[in-house]
Amino acid sequence: FEYCNAKYTLLGMLIEKLSGETLNWFLTVNVFQPCGMKSTYVDEHGIKKSKRAVGYYLFGDEYNSSVYIGGAASVVSTVEDLYKWDQTLYHQKLVSSQTFKELYTPGIHQRESKVYGKVHNGFGWFISGEESNRIEQHDGGFAGFRAYIERQVSKHNTIIYLSNVRHGLKDSIRAGIVHILDNEPYTIPKLSGANRIMLKAKEVGMKQAIIDYQTKDSSKYYFNENECNSLGYYLLRNNRIEDAILLLKLNTEHFPTSANVFDSMGEACLKAGDKENALTSYKRALSLNPGLSS
Repeated sequence: FEYCNAKYTLLGMLIEKLSGETLNWFLTVNVFQPCGMKSTYVDEHGIKKSKRAVGYYLFGDEYNSSVYIGGAASVVSTVEDLYKWDQTLYHQKLVSSQTFKELYTPGIHQRESKVYGKVHNGFGWFISGEESNRIEQHDGGFAGFRAYIERQVSKHNTIIYLSNVRHGLKDSIRAGIVHILDNEPYTIPKLSGANRIMLKAKEVGMKQAIIDYQTKDSSKYYFNENECNSLGYYLLRNNRIEDAILLLKLNTEHFPTSANVFDSMGEACLKAGDKENALTSYKRALSLNPGLSS
């Protein structure tokens, strides 16, 4: 097994085909109701809930498209309901003991994580640690939303957070909560440097906003490669090409060994008509990652 979003969408389609029901009906009857999850449903096209949170880009614009993509990222829930689901998993009520065992059997594929160590794929979970300190976790993001759940099985600790802002704070929020659970000193996560630059640029322009960040503000904020890249594409989509190039250049300076940031820089230069610098950036990206497909 290897994780793939599209395969979970296919799995949702198979559930509907075999059951003859919608995914929302099937999960409601077989999962949500048995767990007592009264505020949880699948965000199908025909379902409109006025109480559902509005999603936002990190940079303030509403990003509130429907989250329905079948089995991959379509469940709308609350922290309280997800905790009920977590507690039900300890009692193996939803599926047979054999199926439950398969859910948490690590696959042959593994990757190394700075946060979790060796991480294996289960069915729907990323699994790390030994029996005494086993962690089962999964995170995700879609539209203007972020979600994370972690089960520290031997301790019966559970970390759940849901956000209607698409940010890159998962690891720092998680680290703070883990330290709190272990009665250790913790650090409040910093705010987004990319977001700070974006807000400041509205007042003084992108060039000066970047200068101010580098000379005055950088120690107060975190700077995330993916967030900065996302902001660069956001600016490109809004035809703010010069601003996008300035920001993506900053990203290459912060992450000089990332093929992705140079690939994005090449795309921005190409959109600006600067073929020479576009070619230079693309060559740098390929030298860092010869297998880069984009």
